[in-house]
Amino acid sequence: MTSHRSHLQSTKRISRRNGNEAATEIALRLRTRHEEIEAAILARISAVSEHSTNGDPEYVEALREAIAAGIAFGIDGVERGEQAAGPIPTALPGQVRLAAGMGVGMGVVLRRYLAAHALLGDFLIEESEHVHGISPGELKALLRRLAAAVDRLLGVAAEAHHAYSAEEARRSRGTERRRVELIERLLAGEALDTR
Repeated sequence: MTSHRSHLQSTKRISRRNGNEAATEIALRLRTRHEEIEAAILARISAVSEHSTNGDPEYVEALREAIAAGIAFGIDGVERGEQAAGPIPTALPGQVRLAAGMGVGMGVVLRRYLAAHALLGDFLIEESEHVHGISPGELKALLRRLAAAVDRLLGVAAEAHHAYSAEEARRSRGTERRRVELIERLLAGEALDTR
């Protein structure tokens, strides 16, 4: 909390002329707290997840990269709007595929994204309190921008998880099919090549 207090003391209230200036100021303030936001999201994700995030170092690193990229994408969405936020960072679908490969279900992935969204929204509201003259309507518009950015991320996450799961199912069916064929050949009395 000390870093947050010093952050607040080092930034003054800003008067602004339009909603875009408010969005820019809040985005700037959020960017200065990126590490704090990332730590809070990682802690929350660990709390809501049945799957340990402490195991595989590759998994943990990919998760951290995805969180950092997701925060940056969300802040860009708040600042510039959904369409201007740019392409989805590759770290996000990559981490979802890795999670699926480690047995993390889509339900857990969704809970993580929603927890991150809620926390980033909390930080956005907190920072809006330090931007002079922001109206409730403007704050709602910024929260809608954040929700739209997260919705785009959720869509890509769902696609990545589904694609990985479908590929795994296809591979599993192929392995199972080979087993069935092998058993049928054995039952038919065929000699099998065991080399």
